[in-house]
Amino acid sequence: MNKTTKGLVLTLLSALLAVSQQAWGQTTKQTLFATSSDGTYIYRIPSIVRLPNGNLWAMCDLRWGNNAADIGGGNDTPHRIDVVGKLSTDNGTTWGNQQDIAKGKDNVTDNDDGGYDYAHGDPASVVDRESGNILVMSASGRHGFFSSSKLQVARSLSTDGGQNWTISNISDKLYQNDSYVAHCFFSSGRIIQSTLVKKGQYYRLYAAVNTRSAANNNLNGKNGCKVVYSDDFGETWTYLGGIESKPSYGNNTFGDESKVEELPNGNILLSCRALGTGRIFNIFTFTDRDNAKGSWSSPVYNNSSITAASCDEEILLVPAKDKSGNQVYVLLQSAAMSTSREKVGIYYKVLSSTADYDQPSDFNSGWTKYAISTTTSCYATMVLNKDGDVAFLYEENLQRFSGEAYDIQYKTIPLSTITGGAYTYSPNTAQGGYHVTSEPTPYPVEMATPTFSLDAGKTYTSAQQVEITSTDANVTIYYTTDGSEPTTGSTVDHTMTLKAIAVSNDDNSCVSQVATATYKVQIPDVLLPEAPTFSVASGTYTSALTVELKTATDGATLYYTTDGSEPSESSSKYTSPITVDKSTVVKAIAVDGEGNKSKVVTAEYSIVSPSDVTKIGTTISLDYGSSHAMPPTPTSSTSDSCATTSPTCRSSRPTTRHSPRGATRCSTRTTTTCSSRRWATTPTSRSTAPARASMSMRRWWRPRATASCATRWRSTPTTAPAAHP
Repeated sequence: MNKTTKGLVLTLLSALLAVSQQAWGQTTKQTLFATSSDGTYIYRIPSIVRLPNGNLWAMCDLRWGNNAADIGGGNDTPHRIDVVGKLSTDNGTTWGNQQDIAKGKDNVTDNDDGGYDYAHGDPASVVDRESGNILVMSASGRHGFFSSSKLQVARSLSTDGGQNWTISNISDKLYQNDSYVAHCFFSSGRIIQSTLVKKGQYYRLYAAVNTRSAANNNLNGKNGCKVVYSDDFGETWTYLGGIESKPSYGNNTFGDESKVEELPNGNILLSCRALGTGRIFNIFTFTDRDNAKGSWSSPVYNNSSITAASCDEEILLVPAKDKSGNQVYVLLQSAAMSTSREKVGIYYKVLSSTADYDQPSDFNSGWTKYAISTTTSCYATMVLNKDGDVAFLYEENLQRFSGEAYDIQYKTIPLSTITGGAYTYSPNTAQGGYHVTSEPTPYPVEMATPTFSLDAGKTYTSAQQVEITSTDANVTIYYTTDGSEPTTGSTVDHTMTLKAIAVSNDDNSCVSQVATATYKVQIPDVLLPEAPTFSVASGTYTSALTVELKTATDGATLYYTTDGSEPSESSSKYTSPITVDKSTVVKAIAVDGEGNKSKVVTAEYSIVSPSDVTKIGTTISLDYGSSHAMPPTPTSSTSDSCATTSPTCRSSRPTTRHSPRGATRCSTRTTTTCSSRRWATTPTSRSTAPARASMSMRRWWRPRATASCATRWRSTPTTAPAAHP
């Protein structure tokens, strides 16, 4: 066999091997950024994101000058670091040329906005699932984390898929109180974007930051990591649980560089690099997720089921299904699976129900490992590619140049490979129709939005029943009619906006989009039931009353209230006469068999005791055309008579007879003058009545406190009485 034939055979074998690997969903390892042997180009700290179109951006630090140290050399030895990246447009099969993302400038001093644009490193990145904008947060400037001068924080943004970048200093958004945070930087790798909380234009971001207070310059005096969130895509940040929180700091625990993930129930999982081996876990439980209210649990240290060197590693939640088709989540945790920085791989843990992830101690067990690297290796990060496979980016092959340096390797690994075929990627458990990862799903698999049986936008003339359905099986439908949390019920009997969602019974984090319909019910008055009538009219009474309600509408049900509130079908149902033994406002409605409601009617009853009134008159006769005796008038005494003095009414040409019940009145066409020395106040009764009338007076009553000779007329006088006794 000649060399040409052998070369051809080897080429064919390589091609077949590549095809075989691709058929199993796994690609070979690719070196994306290679550290040069002379230290001219030193690479560290990987980060990777996926865009909505499936493109992948891999990025890392490029450290110059044969110096692999961090920003500021860890303290105050400034040296240049840039964030660089490579783009793949074919799902990670091939990668483009290296490009600058955040490039430092040699001539920058501390007087230039804190010197933030001198160097940029430790990229933490995320892609907005809707706009495709790319955000990169970086540790920046001339001074390190342990310097007496502040380490700066920069924000790089691309709105065109990574071709162009703008950079700004946002250090003041993180340095809010030096007593708690005087130095900080974002942990490299993934920033996550919530699938559940959207404020304005963007879904919320969560990220871990490493912090140090002004009072402590040594490692053990640090506050440890904290978690921040942003509702404006990284322009401003707020500390989750407050700036004073220490979610990784506890008994025998101290969290260093960390990562966060949004759990299926919306709570935030924190996974921290420990000072020794293992990982530290904690959970922020929301009481009000939209407003980021809640609290941290106590951190838990796991060094038994997870062996991990002290490295910045990634955590990723993947929606999946088992061999029987049951929907679950698989949580992936990268780690250097040794007591030293070597043998990077992935631990995985299955989350089948809320009980598997509702407290930090749940992450102390249940992990299974999958090995990737067999040599020196350190930091790692990962996302899902457009096929749902794990796009894994990690450091490997240690070299030393005033610090550690590595090559940056890339590998695609299906979930089925990681789990030995036990689980495969399945987006059906996505929250709100999206993947639970920070990247947008390439093929959104949403639960069906509920539908309404009644057409919206029309006006109906009677109460309507609305049926809400979903085409998805095994779901529960929740709805609201007033913006409150979902309850039960379905009758629409007025203008109402109905909103509904469908929630999987297998996994309550699987939620449909919201369906909305507005209905207006406007019933013509002629179709409404007759309003109830009261057997006793409104008024003032001296004893308890028995009030009956009636309606002329057959089959209608009456409802009433006795506290002045508006009646409804949840009010007291009328079944027997109502006893009124104190001053009461009774309101009532009638509701027919179709649910139509009558207008509300009201009766007001005032119940007074006989001891609270004064007898103030006797029956008299009033003839025409002369002075006529008037009943005695109220005085400040309790006398039942007017003694020897009586008021008189002088009138001319009376024209009609008036006999008001329980009252004395003078009726003439001209002004009538009532006078008496015994009136407590000046009488106010003035009226004109038709001619030639006679008036018969009876004994009558009025409350003591009122002094007036005005009372109710049986026929309306020309001038109304001034007051009612």
